[in-house]
Amino acid sequence: MKLSSDILFSIVIPTYNRASLIEMALQSIIKQTYSNWEIIIVDDGSTDQTEEILQKYISPKIKYYKKINEERSRARNYGIARSIGKFITFLDSDDYFYENHLENAAKLLKSNQDAKWFCLGYEIIGGSKKTLPHKNISGDLNLSLLEGNFLSCSGVFVEKNVLEEVHFCEDISITKSEDWLLWLRLAARYKLYQHKDVSCCMVEHNARSVHNLELEKEVKRSNLLRYYLEKDEVFMSKFGSFVPNIHAHMLTYIALHLIIEGRKTESIKFFFKGIFTSPKQLFSNRTLGILKLFIFK
Repeated sequence: MKLSSDILFSIVIPTYNRASLIEMALQSIIKQTYSNWEIIIVDDGSTDQTEEILQKYISPKIKYYKKINEERSRARNYGIARSIGKFITFLDSDDYFYENHLENAAKLLKSNQDAKWFCLGYEIIGGSKKTLPHKNISGDLNLSLLEGNFLSCSGVFVEKNVLEEVHFCEDISITKSEDWLLWLRLAARYKLYQHKDVSCCMVEHNARSVHNLELEKEVKRSNLLRYYLEKDEVFMSKFGSFVPNIHAHMLTYIALHLIIEGRKTESIKFFFKGIFTSPKQLFSNRTLGILKLFIFK
């Protein structure tokens, strides 16, 4: 496969009621130093002014589709199906790329022509525009993904034909873990490459879905992640022994958020469920954080 500056990147942007933010995301792509891209915006049933704002951007390179609200996994898959690029990446409508993002992607592909998927460095910007630390992962990235999701959708690129084989799970109940589920399934099939230079940004704000803990839904989500992994024969044949630790990671995630909310009794319950599921969790940084909060909160 010959890769050159002519490789087309498709950027899929799912959006829902982000009229005040999406132009920043779009402008960050328009300003890229690498010019061979297309944008697929999938409006997942917005009820604000998103559609009106985006009309001025529609062009042969920027395509806009509006559909009924079905959550972001279906929106991303919808965009993937309508893309024409060799590689597809994703940008949430409240995040943005730095101007060298696609250029870094092209450089990685020129150096690793067998890459089926790869990630670029990203950072997190807080509400005060302060950069929050994010550590790049070293070593075997595929194995590191089994310990937790260190990727941002905005930094991941996947070959389109791979996403036609393994795509985002469209079960709405797994929303917030749909990306990790996909990364885990891809990790069982292909080596994950990395360009460590930071070239995109995730904007931290209170409206992000990860901050909204609904206990019943979180428990269901943790069980579904395990269920869908166990259904994947390729994953189970390679990484099946890691499933208990992945499930335990989800349980201690619930415990952490419960203790942050001051729900100590419920937190300890899920913490011990996690430890019982996989004793390895006892030695994780998350356990240390939970114990500190239990003592001092």
